[in-house]
Amino acid sequence: MLEWATDYVLLTGDGRKELVSVKHREPGQDDWSYAALKNENVFRDLHDVWKAMGESGTYVFESNHGFSRTAKPYVIDEINPRASREASEKLAHDLAIDVDEAGRFLDDLRLRREPLPDRTTIDAVAIRDLQTVMAELGLDPMRAEDAYQAIVRRMAAASTQRPDAAAARIQRLAGLMHDVASRTGPSLDRHYVAIKDLRRLVTEIGTAVSLALAPKPDPLFVGRAPEMDLLDRFLSLGSDQEVTPVVLTGMPGIGKSALARQYATERGEVVFARVVPADSRAALAQGLRELLPSIPRRLDSAAIAGSPSTGQALVLPEDPHLLLIIDGVTDPAVTEGMIPRRSRTRFIITATPTHLDDAFSHLQVDPLGQEESVNYLRSILADESFEALGQVAEVLDGHPLGLVQAASYCRAQHISASGFLKRMAAAPAPLLERGRAPDHPITTAVAIREFFRIAVEGEPGVFPLATVMACVAPEPLPESIFEHQVIVRSDDDGPSPAETALLSLSDVLVRDQAIAALHQFSLVIRNAEMLHAHTLVQTVVRDEIPVQDRPAWARACLVLLLHGARAIKDQDEDDGEDEALAANRAAIFGSHIAVAVEYAVDTESDPYIIFAALGWLGLWQMRYGELSIAIAYLTRCVQVGRNIPLAVDESSGALRQLANAQRAAGLVDEALVTVDAWSRLYPAGSSETREALLARAQTYAYAARYPEARDAFAAVTLADGDQVLDIRERIFRLSLLADINRGLGFSKEALAGVTAALSLTPDVVDEGQQRDHLAALHKQAGIILRESGRLEEALPHLRAAYTAVENLPGVYTTEIILALVNALLDLGHSDEARVLVDQGLLLASPRGDNSLARGGFLQVRGRMALEAGDPDRAQVDLEAAIAILRTGGDPYRVNLDSAYFNLGLLHQTQHRFVEAVDCLSKARALEIEVYGPDSSDLILIEFQLAQAHFGANEHRSAHTAITRCLELIRAGHPQARQMRDQVLTVAVAIDMELGIGMLQRPE
Repeated sequence: MLEWATDYVLLTGDGRKELVSVKHREPGQDDWSYAALKNENVFRDLHDVWKAMGESGTYVFESNHGFSRTAKPYVIDEINPRASREASEKLAHDLAIDVDEAGRFLDDLRLRREPLPDRTTIDAVAIRDLQTVMAELGLDPMRAEDAYQAIVRRMAAASTQRPDAAAARIQRLAGLMHDVASRTGPSLDRHYVAIKDLRRLVTEIGTAVSLALAPKPDPLFVGRAPEMDLLDRFLSLGSDQEVTPVVLTGMPGIGKSALARQYATERGEVVFARVVPADSRAALAQGLRELLPSIPRRLDSAAIAGSPSTGQALVLPEDPHLLLIIDGVTDPAVTEGMIPRRSRTRFIITATPTHLDDAFSHLQVDPLGQEESVNYLRSILADESFEALGQVAEVLDGHPLGLVQAASYCRAQHISASGFLKRMAAAPAPLLERGRAPDHPITTAVAIREFFRIAVEGEPGVFPLATVMACVAPEPLPESIFEHQVIVRSDDDGPSPAETALLSLSDVLVRDQAIAALHQFSLVIRNAEMLHAHTLVQTVVRDEIPVQDRPAWARACLVLLLHGARAIKDQDEDDGEDEALAANRAAIFGSHIAVAVEYAVDTESDPYIIFAALGWLGLWQMRYGELSIAIAYLTRCVQVGRNIPLAVDESSGALRQLANAQRAAGLVDEALVTVDAWSRLYPAGSSETREALLARAQTYAYAARYPEARDAFAAVTLADGDQVLDIRERIFRLSLLADINRGLGFSKEALAGVTAALSLTPDVVDEGQQRDHLAALHKQAGIILRESGRLEEALPHLRAAYTAVENLPGVYTTEIILALVNALLDLGHSDEARVLVDQGLLLASPRGDNSLARGGFLQVRGRMALEAGDPDRAQVDLEAAIAILRTGGDPYRVNLDSAYFNLGLLHQTQHRFVEAVDCLSKARALEIEVYGPDSSDLILIEFQLAQAHFGANEHRSAHTAITRCLELIRAGHPQARQMRDQVLTVAVAIDMELGIGMLQRPE
């Protein structure tokens, strides 16, 4: 029984009656407040009808918006079963009734707590539900939309025009309620709609089966060339041989039907194609019967609607020129016994299940590529930039139906691509319900949501599995994480329902059933023990998680991922796993934990788990990724830690790792500030404070600020007092002091310290730690010997360092390779050096094109190109290296010095003397900054700088530089004997030029 289109009366078989009033809020309006309900007469109108009905019946108010804080007391349901006295008094005052009457009215009033979906979603869900019902009744589900529209028209015809005046509206509603209650009255016949009448209407429409149609070409179709080629190969069009049907599988809206139809139209000269709807077994049988008159009009009922195992295969014609597209299979049982396993007739079946029949050929339809997605969007939104369209394509991850809806929404709403992106960022799931797509009455979100709900109803393990898949990255997730689960206890009571549900997935049979249920609709794909869900599936499923449960699910997912990553790491270490493989596994978990931690932050989940996850991400990025990202994660980790009560060791651990990352990135001052914060956590004189002081000395040494490092190290020694150091601490102290001595020019003392440290390494019990010490100390010894001019002695040490870390990824390995390469080049082993440079660049690649490790290798590669006589290659590499290394701060001054020196040499060979002077002057300044005026390489820089000034006709400057060079020779510089003759020759030439200049100078 209806009044207008927004109010209706329900009459049940037991005589209960219910008035439902629907009032939607406009876009941009807030949730319903008490004031809004009062001002728009919601309370008044429903109270008046209730009063007119003798205070009987139930009165329901529904809307597409929820209720704000002030209206919540009036939402009477199982959560809030009775209105408070205060609420009744307020309503009584505003309606001018007594308090007891207001209380009785509120007992019969229902404000529906959950908002209604929008009109588009209501329509789409209704059509989907009607399809299911029609298939069960043996009707054609492809006519569901027609049947739904007929129901809407029937109900609109039965409704009355809503009167403008409030009094007339109340009278009308009360009159309808009376007529319905008595089942008599003048309005009953006109405005009464019986369910049986609607069922009869649906039956009439569902039995009028429409003929299968020939597919039509789509001028907007893009891409899919590889899939077209595979279809050609599978179907062998033009031949007379029997072939197996080809099944196009994939998630809803991925473009299966569009691909099949486009293929048929493009091959129209070879085959005659028809599309047969196959949403149900009855629809498929009826479609085949209508299409092919040779099939008996009366099909075996078991073959159509009964069990597939008892059904008999239909006898279809054998025609190699006929292509039948069996469209829209959602259940493997639909085609069993209906479609032959081999036939001369060609079949393409579009299906959401990933597998139909072992005999069929299955072809997974994946999202469109980025270029194809942009090309489609460009054909609709021609005025948009490629960058904006690329971002839309990326957000939708190449999902064809999503792209169609996005373009349609932008056109219909007259908004730009950037406007769409803003809306997508604010409310992704609702936006997936907007936009229209031809031949797809159901939107992306609705299709995914409905299939998901069907899967959830069928298997209890579906919801926890899908929730995890929704909270992680779109990349494949190792299924093995569900086998390694742990409950992290907190101060609260036992595990949450989310954690308990996840634990059920450790049972492989429960997990198999859950995956199979999601697999049937291609919502989760299982491949080689990896699980994958499309971005849009993740978006819709996340939206299905009840708001109040989201923090618990975010926590449970992070615990699962962190423990899974730890379990894999422990297994790799126990098995002696290859480090490169371990790095790849860490990267897989890293991407998922990174996404899950953002979801946990958004849902205000457990800060302790967020702290742990941010710390894990920081360490992962330090070892395998980009330092800037590592610093960002560790900085957030420290910030979260400040707002929660943590053990001191946990706080100091985060600060320690942050200082390490900042130091490695060249952010020396920032690292020193972090070290100070770390040291303040502990009392003066404690072992932890001494560790922080040692980190300060190490930071100065890493930055090549050796005088400050010397003073900081002295402070550590003073703080040690009578403390007995263990073997590892002694090795570290000796190595650090040796590094400081090297920087201060005490090479002999530095080498002695490294030698002493190496003699202690056999006493280190842990093999991994012993390997790390050997690598670091051999590298250190090699650098000291190389800088002292003892190249032949340096090379074995550097080779030993490289052997220790040869199979380890990460920036630490790249530093050792770089030191070895420089020694090899000094000794003329360019071929071996070239191979190592390529390896180093590969190891540095995870940190990005602008990583400082890459800058170091580009500098060396530029030097090699210069020595090989390839000036163009050398200039490109050296200039790129300088651009990168300039951003690294103090720790990278040594590499920057070498890059400027080699670029200066390059300019000199090309007779660009002014540019050569500029580069060599910068190299000289850096050399003195780091190693002081007595540096071992300074004589070479001064010599080249003198020649560059001379070539630029800057004879006075050349004389100054060559004079400094001669002074170094007289002081017994390590390279004095090698360079003495060259320096003297250039000095004589400069003096002669200066003498000629003075004679020719006019008075």
